[in-house]
Amino acid sequence: NFEFPRKLFPDNTLRLNPIQIAEWLHQLLAEKANSSQKSLSKDLGVDRTRLQQFLYLLRIPADVRARLKKMPGLTEGELRPMTKLMARDQRVAGQVLEGQFERRPPRNEISAN
Repeated sequence: NFEFPRKLFPDNTLRLNPIQIAEWLHQLLAEKANSSQKSLSKDLGVDRTRLQQFLYLLRIPADVRARLKKMPGLTEGELRPMTKLMARDQRVAGQVLEGQFERRPPRNEISAN
């Protein structure tokens, strides 16, 4: 996972959504025509399995991904189960996540207790 302890970064630090990471990795693979997931994982210092986990997020329909990208604090672990669903079910799961995030307090308001 690409998360670091909160105290290392100020509140204005750029945090990428897992969908954004997946799209960035896909773009890197496309830009390097001869690049493989194995070579990209080596270049980035990330395990190949971890890279694939992010790329699997691209199985989620584009319209659902667009909505999910707008959800701050969303984790790859929350999205991973969606990659195994049919597109219709992914849309329903996306709506459920959106409902949960509307009720979830922002990360900076979550108590450390």
